[in-house]
Amino acid sequence: MLVRVFALICFVFVVAILSAPAPQGPTGLDRRDSNWIDYMTCLVNKQRATQGLQPLAVDTTLSSIAQAHAQYMQTANSMTHDDPNGSLGARLSRSSISWTGCSENIAAGFDNVNAVFNAWLGSPGHYANIMGASSNIFGAGYDKKYFVNDFAVVSDPSAIGAYIPSCD
Repeated sequence: MLVRVFALICFVFVVAILSAPAPQGPTGLDRRDSNWIDYMTCLVNKQRATQGLQPLAVDTTLSSIAQAHAQYMQTANSMTHDDPNGSLGARLSRSSISWTGCSENIAAGFDNVNAVFNAWLGSPGHYANIMGASSNIFGAGYDKKYFVNDFAVVSDPSAIGAYIPSCD
């Protein structure tokens, strides 16, 4: 009897290992990876560089705004640019960011950063936001299936502690 129980436990263990998803490499960086915001920023900045545009700096406040919006969309189970705090412009005005322009990309249902980024590149409006010549700071958020990229214009990104991630 003990041998059968042991065999059953081994069988379940092997099935669990074989059915687990394969780890994703850097080309499919999972959105739950702790470095996904820097990775997304690198994708954005590499695309901007193809047109000679300056890289965007990651701003933690803008990322917090994007994260809160992704969480709202998850809770509401709806893609929207507005939440109870209003549009991105209204959300920025309530923050410490002194901004003069902004735009936002949202998406749902993508499994990784590359997939959602490539979808945005294929959409003229989303592509225009990524390539916005005057944007200089960037923030990103996600919750389960919802991705948010926020872009804004500030007078001095370094004054608010924004940073440009190191990209390989």
